[in-house]
Amino acid sequence: MATLPDGTPLPGKLFIVEGIDGSGKSTQLDLLHKWLVSEGYLVVFTEWNSSPLVRRTTQRGKRDRLLTPLTFSLIHAADLADRMERQVIPALKAGAIVLADRYIYTAFARDGARGLVSSWVRKTYGFAVRPTVAFYFKVPLDEALNRIMVGRPELKWYEAGMDLGLSPDPFECFRLFQQRILKQYESMVPEFGLTVIDATKPLVQQQQQVRALLLPHLHNLQNRYYGAGAIPGFESGELPGRLIVVEGTDGVGRSTQVALLHEWLEANGYAVTQTGLARSSLVGPGLTRAKQGHTLGDSTLNLFYATDFADRLEKEIIPALRAGFVCLTDRYIYSIIARARVRGVDPDWLKNLFGFAIVPDLVFYLEADLDHLIPRVLSGEGFDYWESGMDVLRGDDIYENWRTYQTQLLEQFRLIGQEYHFTCIDGNRSWICAGACSRS
Repeated sequence: MATLPDGTPLPGKLFIVEGIDGSGKSTQLDLLHKWLVSEGYLVVFTEWNSSPLVRRTTQRGKRDRLLTPLTFSLIHAADLADRMERQVIPALKAGAIVLADRYIYTAFARDGARGLVSSWVRKTYGFAVRPTVAFYFKVPLDEALNRIMVGRPELKWYEAGMDLGLSPDPFECFRLFQQRILKQYESMVPEFGLTVIDATKPLVQQQQQVRALLLPHLHNLQNRYYGAGAIPGFESGELPGRLIVVEGTDGVGRSTQVALLHEWLEANGYAVTQTGLARSSLVGPGLTRAKQGHTLGDSTLNLFYATDFADRLEKEIIPALRAGFVCLTDRYIYSIIARARVRGVDPDWLKNLFGFAIVPDLVFYLEADLDHLIPRVLSGEGFDYWESGMDVLRGDDIYENWRTYQTQLLEQFRLIGQEYHFTCIDGNRSWICAGACSRS
């Protein structure tokens, strides 16, 4: 099983692939990913040097050749730490399978090849989760080099190890650097119990072996995909057009249902326009930037959202309704109010703030429980800072905060739904089944 550094077991499974460049590990991981998804497992993929927070800094350092062996090591450790906290550990706590293309052993091999003290590097990565299975795809250096050189006209500076000055020729330097890395990997097989796969065998045989080795770890793994929400119809109102709102928390399938409803309405001859929360051309980009900085106070946040909504109401929604369109909106004022209530904002102040809003003809609320929401969130962009209530809840465990925050948010949606007479849709159901029911 996957375990935290302190030995705490996690419900999910962490499977990783390692090997020198040209070993074929990424191809095998991609095949494994497709197979696990086809079997119905919830799978989260992560790869080396891919943190949205750190990646640009790393790219700049490599482009401008600013990285020393020490800073090269530390920036990659920061990248993994960010992905560990925001992606890997929350997914494992939720019972998902995490597939990692390269892990800490890549750092151990490359940093060791660059001359850093191995004990220091290993302790630096002490925050990393212990994987369930770590595959090492073993391939002779000459064969790996032949694979790499085919279709690759030039090598990048750090990729070739040119920062070490092993040779003025990039390809010779690459060969010498990979030779060092291969030696590091060979020493790690007994040290960490890496599972060795003969990467010279045919692709199919390698994949069969990988699957056979993973099967025992898949027993009693409960999390599977559930599917999205439901597809509704619509009712009439007073204006020439009709305002239809789809509400619900993140991961419930709102956007999918809005898109399906949009397509269905147009197929039946209706003129349709679509909008959604934080999509104002005036305010949307600024709101997104402000949220990325995690600097918004409660009043500022809600006034920013109110400005965004007012801009869309005046420039998009009202003109569309006057023209007789069906206006579909992915979230309305109710999502803003629910989030604000969880954060302790005065309900009367909120009611007054959004008093200019038009009453919709119909509000569909996609209602789902946490067990159904978790795999959908993991299948998307993962646990978001704001949707996990990290700005209001204590502690830095994004998964536990997400559960607490979403529980409170769902309760607010329930109360608001009663107040504003939402039409509730079972968001736990398959969208295919629900869509068929809506058109029957």
